Amino acid sequence: MTDCPPQPKTYDLVLGGQNLPLSGAVLGGLDGVKQRLATAQVQQKINALHQALHYGQPGLELIVETLKDADPQIQKSAYLLLRERSEPEVKRALATVNPYEYLTRIDTLNGHKGLVLCVAFSPDGQTLATSGSGDKAIAMWDISSGKKLKTLQGHGDWVNAIAFNPQGPTCASCSSDGTIKIWDTSSGNPLGTLQGHTGAVYSLAYTPDGRTLVTGSADCTIDIWDLSQGRRSGSASLQRTLLGHQSRVEGVAVSPDGKIVASSSWDRTIQLWDLETGQSFQTLRAHQGLVVGVAFSPTGKHLVSYSTDTTIAVWKLFGRGLGTVATLQHTLCGHEERVNSVSIAPDGRTLIGGSRDGTISIWDLHRGELLGSVRSHSGWVNSVAYTVRTTYPQSRQKMLLASGGFGGAIELWTI
Repeated sequence: MTDCPPQPKTYDLVLGGQNLPLSGAVLGGLDGVKQRLATAQVQQKINALHQALHYGQPGLELIVETLKDADPQIQKSAYLLLRERSEPEVKRALATVNPYEYLTRIDTLNGHKGLVLCVAFSPDGQTLATSGSGDKAIAMWDISSGKKLKTLQGHGDWVNAIAFNPQGPTCASCSSDGTIKIWDTSSGNPLGTLQGHTGAVYSLAYTPDGRTLVTGSADCTIDIWDLSQGRRSGSASLQRTLLGHQSRVEGVAVSPDGKIVASSSWDRTIQLWDLETGQSFQTLRAHQGLVVGVAFSPTGKHLVSYSTDTTIAVWKLFGRGLGTVATLQHTLCGHEERVNSVSIAPDGRTLIGGSRDGTISIWDLHRGELLGSVRSHSGWVNSVAYTVRTTYPQSRQKMLLASGGFGGAIELWTI
């Protein structure tokens, strides 16, 4: 009794009838996959990679080899097929790959008129808050479904920034109408309105304990608001006003230990302040243009500033409190126009930048190395936000990036 010859599988392509003559050409099978991978047509090669999954270990080895293909599209297709595999040889191969080269847009949310000015994730990464210019409103999105939960309305002008309270079910927003509003994130109802600035309010940040809110304004000042008596009710008292900048304060940030405030201004400087005393103890200069914003790394070891001069400056922080000293570590030059926003990953190593040139850049913050870049939206990228906890259905990774730009659109990205 002789062995039966190998028969084509249901996913094989066969030239001829079911009864194969000896001279018949089998275009399917692993040989067929190899043949299509050798072609010059990108789509044929991508289709072949998907077919290779049907052929066990040999097929897997073909996909691993294709990670080194000269065409970035082919590399990305191979990476996406392998990223969830657990085989040791696949993990070894993926360890040599920079995943940020394969940032992929997974959805676009439409819910605003005009520019999207701000995107911000809740502390648990399950809710995204966004603001628009044309509608002067805040939208809350459920990340698990991509659906809009509610719309928060009450400001009389552009909503420039949003921040979630890290310790409670509230968030704060600031507007060009000169006010700051505190909102109940569950109901979407306004809890209180803070009025202290005499100009547009461009930025705000909570302290880690949620008891203090810091705001920066076109009136060149920084206000410190005490929320300790009404964190859930929205009531607040103006604790102090910090004076020192010579032009509008466009960015504020609070250090992870809650002791330092950093501010950025159109006077081209960054100032470091002691939150308890309100004393300015260091002025930083590195940018040739207006300084748009600042951000502390989650580890507290770095401060980042970004500017209309198209650069991002990375400052290394030494010491504590009033003894903190900032020294310039890197100047990141990867954008062609002003940098509008940055977000830093919780590990303190990965920096995301969004620019008016329409691109999102991904950097290794410690080494100052560009890891990847992707074009987003039809125009400016006004705001970016990064989270690592999501149940978004198409996102297989914990990392999720949101970006806001022209046309009222919010884009969601993953690797």
